[in-house]
Amino acid sequence: MSSLKVCPATPADLAGIMRVEEVSWGEGVGAESMASEETMRHRIALCNASLPGWFWVAKFRREVVADFVLQPTRKPPSECTGWEMATDRGQLDGTFDAKGEYVYGVSLAALPTAPACAMASGG
Repeated sequence: MSSLKVCPATPADLAGIMRVEEVSWGEGVGAESMASEETMRHRIALCNASLPGWFWVAKFRREVVADFVLQPTRKPPSECTGWEMATDRGQLDGTFDAKGEYVYGVSLAALPTAPACAMASGG
């Protein structure tokens, strides 16, 4: 029986992450909304440099079917007036702070074929 597994993203997950990104943001929303492979590689390195990690993937039958990115930050909610401001335009360089007291949801995406439990219960 195949099961859903939720784990920190690694560079080996990049192709699957990009597939989720393209289906979620590139087709329906527009290619300009989609993060580049370079940006995703950078997010994995930055967010998962130490445990517990902040960039996670959901895998079903060993295939990445969803991902989510969080970032700890020192920016209070009053300064996070929009996604670009809260995430340093998606790069996280000026906003990610492992010791930050706030956590901001950067991205959440899933394939339409992802099992319902992937998004409903986290695995």
